[in-house]
Amino acid sequence: SILKSLESSWGLTPMLQAALVSTVFVGVLIGGLLGGHFADTLGRRPVILAAYIGILSASFGSSFCTGYRSMILCRFILGLSFGGGIPPMLTLFAESSPKVGGDQLLNVSCFGWALGEIYAGLLLLWYMPNLMDATDSAWRWILRLSVLPNAVAIVPMYLFLQESPLYLYVNGRVPEAMEVVRCITAFNGQACSVA
Repeated sequence: SILKSLESSWGLTPMLQAALVSTVFVGVLIGGLLGGHFADTLGRRPVILAAYIGILSASFGSSFCTGYRSMILCRFILGLSFGGGIPPMLTLFAESSPKVGGDQLLNVSCFGWALGEIYAGLLLLWYMPNLMDATDSAWRWILRLSVLPNAVAIVPMYLFLQESPLYLYVNGRVPEAMEVVRCITAFNGQACSVA
C-alpha cells in the first residue's frame, strides 16, 4: 500500500518495486543466519535489544527517505534486525520459560505481532483510506506512528529483559545465572530452590 504511493511519487519501475519488497527478506535471511551466532557469542539479551533498536531505527528512518536507494537501505537494515532478533528471542523463550505454560509465552508474542498488524491497518485506513498519497506525507506519518508502540516498549524491555540463565551458566557466569533464576522465581511468586 505504501509501495503503491511511492510508485507514482518516485517513479518506480517494476524492478525497483520488487527490490523494495524483496530487500527486507534478504535482510531477514542474513540476519537469521547471523543472529544465533551473535546470541551464542554475546548473549541473548544484547542481541535482542540491538535487533529491537535496529528495527525502530530503520522503520523510523524509512519515513525520511527521499528516494529508492535510501529506502532499500532502510528496508535491508529492518530485515537484518528482524531476522537477527528471531533466533535469540526463540532461544531465550526456550531457555527461560517454565515447563508448564511456558509455550504460551510464544503465543503471547505472536498475539503482539497480530495487534501490530491491526494497528498498522488502522493507520492506513486513517491516513490513506484509498491507499493513495497525493501529498507524499501520509505514508511518512504512517511509518512514524507505526514505531510509536515499539518506542514505548523499549524502556520496560531494557529494564526487565533478563539474560538467559543457561547462557550465563554455560559461559561460567554462575552467580549471575543464579540471580536471574531467583529473579524469575520471585516474579512468578514462587520460592527459589537453588542455592
